[in-house]
Amino acid sequence: MNFGIKYNILRILRSLGCAITVGSRFTSAHDVLAQKPTGFFCRMVGRSGRRTYAIEAVRQLIGKVPIFGICLGHQILGLAMGAKPINLNSATEARTIR
Repeated sequence: MNFGIKYNILRILRSLGCAITVGSRFTSAHDVLAQKPTGFFCRMVGRSGRRTYAIEAVRQLIGKVPIFGICLGHQILGLAMGAKPINLNSATEARTIR
């Protein structure tokens, strides 16, 4: 399911010998599992809370195939497992620790 995968991620995985299949963002979990994948990458752009279709699809894949979250994909994975997001105020976002 393509929720915003970057070409370079696919290129690197392919260079490591991975067979890659990219489906549309509305590909069902059933269709993903029918391909018998050895792993599933979830990378997303935008706001994860508005992506209920992605959360539900990932929820259906949990425990059936290894799932790797990249960027907001890790948030989708967390939401699919029941985690609740919190918003940070602007003073703490992107803060440099010295």
